[in-house]
Amino acid sequence: MKLFFLLLNKHIRNKFIFKKQFLLGLVLSSLLLSPITTYATNKSDIMHIDPIQKSQQRVLSSKTFDPFTFVGATTAWSSYESEKEIIVAVIDTGIDISHEDLASNIWTNTLEIPGNGIDDDGNGYVDDQNGWNFYDNSPILCSYNEKGTSNSANNDDHGTHVAGIIGAIGNNGVGINGVASNVQVKIMPLKVTGGTNGTGRTSSLIKAIQYASNMGASICNISLNTSTYNEELYLTMLKSNMLFVCSAGNQKTNGVNIDEIPTYPASFSLPNIISVSALDTHGQLASYSNYGNDSVEIAAPGSSIYSTLVGNTYGRFTGTSMATPFVSGASAMLMTLNSKYYPSEIKQILVESSTPISSLQGKVVSSGALNITNALSLLETGVHEKDITAPKLKLSKVNGQISIQVSDKQSGVKSLLYLKGNRSKTAFKKGQLGTDVTALTLDLEQGTYTFYCSDWAGNDVIKTITMSR
Repeated sequence: MKLFFLLLNKHIRNKFIFKKQFLLGLVLSSLLLSPITTYATNKSDIMHIDPIQKSQQRVLSSKTFDPFTFVGATTAWSSYESEKEIIVAVIDTGIDISHEDLASNIWTNTLEIPGNGIDDDGNGYVDDQNGWNFYDNSPILCSYNEKGTSNSANNDDHGTHVAGIIGAIGNNGVGINGVASNVQVKIMPLKVTGGTNGTGRTSSLIKAIQYASNMGASICNISLNTSTYNEELYLTMLKSNMLFVCSAGNQKTNGVNIDEIPTYPASFSLPNIISVSALDTHGQLASYSNYGNDSVEIAAPGSSIYSTLVGNTYGRFTGTSMATPFVSGASAMLMTLNSKYYPSEIKQILVESSTPISSLQGKVVSSGALNITNALSLLETGVHEKDITAPKLKLSKVNGQISIQVSDKQSGVKSLLYLKGNRSKTAFKKGQLGTDVTALTLDLEQGTYTFYCSDWAGNDVIKTITMSR
């Protein structure tokens, strides 16, 4: 059966590997040529939750369509468990962290003492015991009224619903089982949008990604969209070691091709982003869902999904916002099975193991829908060689300048940075700190410099050189 499955997906693998190699070259080119740009906040730089969710919150479900069974989650629950903890950051509206079906699966910052008004762990955020509210700049992650239900002006039902699809507590006798309920998943709530329209600033999204990266998240679910390209957001995601799972976005009528009409971050061409379209209750591409044969990798159920809402309640939402956490939950499951696989490899495995669907042909990279059972089987075959080799980095002095040679033949070069002085690897914070190398020949003042290079598998290397006049 496994052999048949691998042969069936050979055409998908070949297409995806070609795209992956192209993207790695594109990423390296961007890394070497594009300095970070800081963008001022403006009206066009606003992101939003999916509009379809607000207009069709409680559409009736199909009696014959179980989305968790459709993606193979229920089969995986009976065949696989893991005690390895995996942190999934949910960058969204707020999350009801006291919900009966979420509370014990909410991430805790063990270095922070709650309520003492002190930044105990020195990360710049006071009392961030369970995450941070970047929308209000507060540790309060969910808004309530006196009755314990959500304040509709803050849209916290959206983030709570997404969190439940990923990691609602399994087999506790209430509500639902989240996709990753059979593993030790921890949800990190990061609120960046709110208000009656569910909007927020891209600058808040950037800060939330940096927080999640620094605090140990492996996966980041982003069910948000903006039509404005932001280079700082692009480079922040490029430098992160997380896998980003992003919604392709919706339209109130017919979805659009985001290859032609981009929506971000789903349209960013990065190996550590997997973008998701939505299926309807017949298992076909939903009419409202955006798509893109270059920008979107896979589809998952997104119509009339039953999940957690604020105040120990439950309900049905529709949109690519709901499809995206199915893929985040599946990714969490795969990462607990083998932590050596890096984000772009998890992405490739999900694409290769997808279930072909006719309505997705020419609409998404995989031409298929999420299949967790197939993904676990493919991961167990070991057909993907693990990258355990650091990039090759060579520094030399040429005519008073520093000449740089860098290469990585497996997962590809991800970051290339330098700091003045003789530094250790830890000084670069896994590629998040340092000056980006924007050319392979640098004219620097005299002194000692340490260069840092990492690949997409997390391997890294440093080299030191001293310049004198």
